[in-house]
Amino acid sequence: MRGVVRMHLRVQDNRVEDDNNAFSTTFQYKVEEGPAVIEHYGLKLARLASLPAEVLNRAKEVAMSLSELEAKGRDSTASHAMIKRRKLLLELRCKLQQIIQRSETDNETLAQTLGDLQRDSLDEFTKTFQAVVQ
Repeated sequence: MRGVVRMHLRVQDNRVEDDNNAFSTTFQYKVEEGPAVIEHYGLKLARLASLPAEVLNRAKEVAMSLSELEAKGRDSTASHAMIKRRKLLLELRCKLQQIIQRSETDNETLAQTLGDLQRDSLDEFTKTFQAVVQ
């Protein structure tokens, strides 16, 4: 989504290497961009805080549901970007065919037209890739 920035509180994972189930964390009191490094660490912290089982179970359901929605959104954005790229390629093909049909154009004008088309196409393709990355 435009205008939305994903951020998290930086934490240090203090797991003991031989026991991946033992979870402890140290808050660094710093806000950073991007998703949290430890998946669902809020659920793990809630467990450490000894919240009631009903609360933990409901929180897990909500977290899983949100994860599924996020994955669908990523897939949807990637699909939309691919459709947009295909449309851009078809439009580019059409424009190039029109240029070929108007072959009476002098070389200087043709070079300028092709340069403009290249720049504009590259800009549009770059936008489709940036939309997926965000």
